Amino acid sequence: MTTPVLREDIRRDGLAMNFLLGESLMQVLASALPEAIINIGYPGICPAELCACQRITRALASYPVESAVVAHACATQIASLESVACCAQNTSVNVWVPCSERLIRQISPDSSRAFLESCIATVRSWSSTHSTPIDVALVDVTADEDGLHHRTLWIAEQCILAGCRHIIVGDSMGMATPGQLISLFRGLEEMGGAFEFHGHNDNGLLESNIQAAVANGACGIGSAAFGLGERKTMADSRRVAQLLSLPFDDSAYAEFANLHEGYRVAHPSCETLLNPDTIISGAQLRLRGSLPDTNVMFGVTSDRRILGEIMRLPPNSFRSDVLPRLKDQMYHEERCVLSAVDLAMYLETMDRRGAIATTASDIVRLTPSKDGT
Repeated sequence: MTTPVLREDIRRDGLAMNFLLGESLMQVLASALPEAIINIGYPGICPAELCACQRITRALASYPVESAVVAHACATQIASLESVACCAQNTSVNVWVPCSERLIRQISPDSSRAFLESCIATVRSWSSTHSTPIDVALVDVTADEDGLHHRTLWIAEQCILAGCRHIIVGDSMGMATPGQLISLFRGLEEMGGAFEFHGHNDNGLLESNIQAAVANGACGIGSAAFGLGERKTMADSRRVAQLLSLPFDDSAYAEFANLHEGYRVAHPSCETLLNPDTIISGAQLRLRGSLPDTNVMFGVTSDRRILGEIMRLPPNSFRSDVLPRLKDQMYHEERCVLSAVDLAMYLETMDRRGAIATTASDIVRLTPSKDGT
């Protein structure tokens, strides 16, 4: 049986609440998780996040871990990946590819086949021109969709042929069962592909799914310190290390826990994001939809659809440069979330500089009041 490694995700899957985690805290976490792959963030989000990813990568260069920089699998992301991956030798690239029809339809106007072939071309382009390994996370592979199993295996095979190192099987909504996953794992094993498992615990079966993944040859298991990924449903890194007898430093993890608690006290707005009914990322909004009890908020993982949902405007009302500028401002002010009132103020200022297609008066007029009206 293959001994897997941890893929630590607190600053990737949990980026919305942990984006201010700096290099010092990440060094302590790296000390706690020797031999782990640590996803350090999305440099394409905004210039401030790019700089943070570069600093973290340099800071972890001498640690016995691998720093993984994350992006969507599209050609426009390659430059930001390059600018981080070149900062150290112990690095890798992790790109994600949506697999379900429901997710692809909301992301791209192209046909599913054309969209997926574009993603695979990005993997091929990277692997043919860079020595830094690339891993591919397949997102939403356990959705209830006819033909998704076969599509997922086709995408995985094409990515392996394109030069990816690991396929990461993503149970994005945490609703998979071991039986459902084992069929997928065996298909990957038959094609000779190394695979990892990234799961969530929405249905309470995460540990069983992790054990099924390891029993069927998984070389990596996704986790997040204290379970702080999306919806607070990832496996805690300490628990996974215990479950699988993986290298783990309790004293360093305790130190990280103390430092992280101070971080949360200093940034209390991040506690809002621990509510499972809070949606902040465009991907989660696409996967879950805006349900009656959903609290949609703007943060560093938000896209124009989230912005439009909050401001009650079409997503194409906002120019593409608005998002990184808003997020840079959040870094500057150390804000984890922005309210509708905050957004209206920032957008009105940007509108004076010609950054937004709509008028400032429309933005202010359409801003929800404090009582939600």
